[in-house]
Amino acid sequence: MRTQQGLRATKPERQRRIARLIAERMVTSQQELVELLAATGQPATQATVSRDLEELGAYKVRRNGHVVYALPPTSVPGSVPGHALGQRSLLRWPSTRRLRGGHLS
Repeated sequence: MRTQQGLRATKPERQRRIARLIAERMVTSQQELVELLAATGQPATQATVSRDLEELGAYKVRRNGHVVYALPPTSVPGSVPGHALGQRSLLRWPSTRRLRGGHLS
């Protein structure tokens, strides 16, 4: 993926951007994230966004009547846990539903 400056954006940069977008907006779908990333000069495919969300530990919550993406408190913009978050950490979130293939499970 190339940024507006023509340099290849790294996976951690893209994941930080995703985390920031989720923190700042009510993101309801992977397609919306794809469009937001493209608008900021970091195009990505839906499959890439899906993998990134899984690695970030994203889950969906109801906020103001909408179901939106959220991240565990350890997934703050600027830090990307990657696989370090993993399934074990998600198991500590009993009131949340995990993403499986972009869908709530």
